[in-house]
Amino acid sequence: PKPSAAASDVYKRQGNMKRYGQKQEPLYPVENLKKLNFKIQVVSGDHDSMASPRAMVKLYSELRPGYYETLVMKNANHLDVIWSDKLHTEIFPKAVSYTNLKLPTKA
Repeated sequence: PKPSAAASDVYKRQGNMKRYGQKQEPLYPVENLKKLNFKIQVVSGDHDSMASPRAMVKLYSELRPGYYETLVMKNANHLDVIWSDKLHTEIFPKAVSYTNLKLPTKA
C-alpha cells in the first residue's frame, strides 16, 4: 500500500533528524553560488510546477553575473527538463554551444 502524506512526512522528519539532526533539510548557503568559478546553465520549463518564475528569478539573483545562462523549455514541466524527447533539439545544442563561450574577464 502507498504510504499516506502524513506517514511520508513522519518518515521525512525522522530521516532528516537522523541525517541532519533537525526536522527539516538544511538550506543550501546560497551565498556560495556567487563564488562558483565555472559556467552553468539553469534549465526550467515554462509550465514548471516545482520551480515558479518567481523562484527562478530569486535563483538568478543569487548566481554570479556572466557565469550562467537560462534556458526555458516551451510547454514543459519540471521533469520534462530531464525526460523530454525534445532535449536533443532544444537543450543539448544550446548546452554544447554555451560550453564553448569564454568566461568574463576579471576586472
